[in-house]
Amino acid sequence: MQRVDATKPFAANLVVLPTIVEAQPRMLLRALTAGLPVITTKVSGLHSDCGAIWVESLNSAHLRSLIVHQLGTS
Repeated sequence: MQRVDATKPFAANLVVLPTIVEAQPRMLLRALTAGLPVITTKVSGLHSDCGAIWVESLNSAHLRSLIVHQLGTS
């Protein structure tokens, strides 16, 4: 596995992590710190005021609509 330098900016417009369990979402925290929009489920181990965009677990229609909206506005 190749290591990634966490000090370099992400080469992405959006970070999505639809998960059922995520105890320590370091990748999401790094993305938020870099100023990227993050879409994740409410069970991902983040506080509700962290700036992430929340989607209900197992709600693929809502997830899809959020992704389409975010990509359309980036």
